[in-house]
Amino acid sequence: MVQTNGQSSSQAPQTSQVTKKYFEIIKYDGYLTVKFLEEISRESSKALEEQLKELVSAKCHIIMIFNHVQSVSKNALRVFLSLKQQLKAAEKKLRLILVPESVKAFLRSEGVLEGLVISGDLRGALIDLGVLSAKSFDVNFVNPFLEAMIETFKIQCHTECKPGKIVLKKPYEEIGGDLSGVIGLTSETFKGSIVLSFPKDTFLKIASNMLGKIYTDITNEIRDVGAELTNIVLGRSKVVLNERGYAIKSALPSVICGADHRSTGLTLGSAVIVQFESDAGPFSVMISVS
Repeated sequence: MVQTNGQSSSQAPQTSQVTKKYFEIIKYDGYLTVKFLEEISRESSKALEEQLKELVSAKCHIIMIFNHVQSVSKNALRVFLSLKQQLKAAEKKLRLILVPESVKAFLRSEGVLEGLVISGDLRGALIDLGVLSAKSFDVNFVNPFLEAMIETFKIQCHTECKPGKIVLKKPYEEIGGDLSGVIGLTSETFKGSIVLSFPKDTFLKIASNMLGKIYTDITNEIRDVGAELTNIVLGRSKVVLNERGYAIKSALPSVICGADHRSTGLTLGSAVIVQFESDAGPFSVMISVS
């Protein structure tokens, strides 16, 4: 779904995905993720060891995601260290992310914690590995939001919508509308925000569709619809992104209401703007991180 316009994007979308019984491997441009789907047992360690040659042959950095792991077998430690050494020989690196304290304690007790580099989340690991700069935008971050927008508007608002091109925002560029829903998001390594901005006519049609009543003006009764939609979109996209390793937490949404107001979001970092067309009319979304 990702298309970019304007400045060049930092990364391409995923290129391939392999799901095994114990873990899921996704290949991106410049890195590869291995997400463990359960505790790392002797059996899953053996399955991973059988994949080592293929993993190293990908010739890219590898990020292991531990958000579903609370225990690790001793057999896995040998596999991790072997993978690290093979990657080093290929001038690539291994990173572990979303590692729970119980696993860190085990790695420390086995004397291998210092030998395995742990990053807070996926964005932090990508910056540490040099795949992503602190000021650039990861386009793989965008698609879950667009998919969540389409699903949310279809289910909650009975409205079909379609995203246009993704445009990297210029410094201090703004989006505007007559009503905007705004919500902040945080992680261990970044902060960001989502802004959904609607022209008055579009918002009134969406609110009418969602609430089952015809509205002809933006009143206190319906203005919170913008915040609610923003919150639902983030909630849906957060499930997908956190499975990928972003560890996002969200704040409470708010509403900006006023004719042709302008917004730069809650951060001054990297951002993308996407113009949507819908059955109710056009609207726009800005996703920013810093």
